[in-house]
Parts: sequence; C-alpha cells; structure tokens
Amino acid sequence: MDQSKDASSKISSTTSDTENEAERRRRTGKAAVAEDERVDINKLAEDFIKNFRNQLKIQERAGTSQNTKETLTRGH
Repeated sequence: MDQSKDASSKISSTTSDTENEAERRRRTGKAAVAEDERVDINKLAEDFIKNFRNQLKIQERAGTSQNTKETLTRGH
C-alpha cells in the first residue's frame, strides 16, 4: 500500500511540476515577447533618428553648395 501511495504522490508531483513549468514558460514567453517588442521599438526609434540626422546633413551640404555657387557667381 505504501508503495502505491509513493508512486501516486510521485506522479501527482511530476504532473504538478510539469504544469508549473508550462505556466512559467507561458509567462516567460509573454515577457520575452514584450522585451522583443521593446527592442523593436528602440531599433525603429534609433533608425528614425539616424535617418533624420542624415537628412539634416544632406540639407546642410545642399545649402552650403548653393551658398558657394551664389558667392562664386557674384564674384565673377
């Protein structure tokens, strides 16, 4: 009788552990998804800022080039 109780409690314990593990994985998975989304948002923001700065540099160069042309035109 004791052996069957021991076996039964081991099975019950194993089942409970498996359910707990599944629940932990489910929760961790949600946290991982949230972290991935946060990383994606950060990456998008970084890319946006980088692109914006590049556009500003292009505008500065275009303005400088235009100013140089006007200065040269007035000088001749």
